[in-house]
Formats: sequence, C-alpha cells, structure tokens
Amino acid sequence: MTAGHFSGVAWITAFVIASFMAFLAHALSRLHERTTRLTAESTVLREQTEGLV
Repeated sequence: MTAGHFSGVAWITAFVIASFMAFLAHALSRLHERTTRLTAESTVLREQTEGLV
C-alpha cells in the first residue's frame, strides 16, 4: 500500500466489513424488537391465565 492511497483490495475489504457490520446491527435490532414484543405478549398471557391454575 502506498502512503496515503488505498489499493482496490483494501477498498473491497473495507466495503465487505462495513456491509457485514450493518447487517449485524440490523439483525440485532430485529432480535431486540422481537424479544421485547414476546416479553409483552408473555406478560399479558400470564395475567390472563393467572387464576386458572
């Protein structure tokens, strides 16, 4: 690599890493949303069935 310049391979590597990090961040965000939603649904169901057992 020359001083102050990126080679084509370095640009492609940086792009792949950035894309993977964006994908990972989005996947973790979806996981958090689903977990929050399931926790809320579980709480509601627990309240509805509390006296049945």
